[in-house]
Amino acid sequence: MNEWQRNLLVSSVYILSILYVFSRITEDLDNFISIEFDRDSFNEQLEKQEIADALDIDFSFSSLYRPDAIKDLRLTIANNSEHKSMYINWEQCTITDFYGQSRRVIRLIPGMDLDLSQAQVFGVAAPGQSLTEKVVAEESLKRNSDGILSVVKPLFNPGNLRSASEENSIFTFRLVIELAGSAVDSRSGNIHALQCNFLVKKPPMQKRLIW
Repeated sequence: MNEWQRNLLVSSVYILSILYVFSRITEDLDNFISIEFDRDSFNEQLEKQEIADALDIDFSFSSLYRPDAIKDLRLTIANNSEHKSMYINWEQCTITDFYGQSRRVIRLIPGMDLDLSQAQVFGVAAPGQSLTEKVVAEESLKRNSDGILSVVKPLFNPGNLRSASEENSIFTFRLVIELAGSAVDSRSGNIHALQCNFLVKKPPMQKRLIW
């Protein structure tokens, strides 16, 4: 083998290696998904139930996710009313997947030694205040040897989530609140069930490359 042939061989191996690495990078980037909250739909519900001025909600999402990295929903609920307390009925809240399967929501708290067979305590936001929480599906939790519950698996099956991103499918979080008088333990107000829709989609390749 002469020098020209050796150089050609080295160049060929180098180019093939670059192509292989680029192919693996592209394949890896293709696994990323993004989640978008349908705020317009949520605001329409607020308007229809005549509570648009009473509350607001925000969800904390990263710009991109690997399908197995979504372990919980992080939300902030703001009570914008001037005189009414807001009660969040976690026991009536649910997460529904892409196939219509509804699951019980569990609010994550420090220690997590609660008895899951018991009803959860209501969340409370006084007038002008907000409440920030993390919630998971009940089946995502497992109790360790010390009796403490911890999140042991993703919110959704990664394969199902990946398939959902290909079809721009949605999952939903059903939020149940009650707006009542400001007096302590007063819960004789109006109950509102609000559906938060989330679109799961494949982000543009440019966005994935920037990430």
